[in-house]
Amino acid sequence: MKKVFAGIFIAWILIMATSTTNAATKIQLKVDDVVIVTDVNPEMKNNRMMVPLRVISENLGAKVDWTKSQVTLTKSTMKVILIQNSRTAVVNGQTILLDTQPYVKNGRIFVPLRFLAETFGSKVHYNNLTVKVETKPLIIDGVEVKSILHEYHMTMGGIEEQLKGNAYIEEMYHLFVKNKGSKVEPPADFT
Repeated sequence: MKKVFAGIFIAWILIMATSTTNAATKIQLKVDDVVIVTDVNPEMKNNRMMVPLRVISENLGAKVDWTKSQVTLTKSTMKVILIQNSRTAVVNGQTILLDTQPYVKNGRIFVPLRFLAETFGSKVHYNNLTVKVETKPLIIDGVEVKSILHEYHMTMGGIEEQLKGNAYIEEMYHLFVKNKGSKVEPPADFT
């Protein structure tokens, strides 16, 4: 009988140790395979992935504007209005009921990730403690743009870096498409 109680006690300790370890584990958020660092961690609430509004919106390429009781997100022709303490959102003039209400925690507004990502045309994938958001691919002349090489030169040499993530390079993409075929004059002075 003592062996049974000892076995149950050890099993209980193991379960408690693993559950506290899992509770402390952070959820990793990626947009187009770029890890998004936030000062407040994403979290699961009511079986929904909740993320800080500004971080996810700006990483999806949306502009964030605040008033006293609402936040407006804009990206090209898309306009989303979220009203404080409300389960409704207005997307391009149409009212939509959210399946969970945004809330404030640590001075940040948390919103359901899937609603925001899919509203801006992205897909969401879950894999253990990693949440991946895939935006629409950027295509120029039938070729998908995976990254843009950013190069600049200084007195003692040059630096090259690859910019990855569609949300980061989307504005440059639109400039390329708009000005494709236009003649561009080289700069008179590289300094």
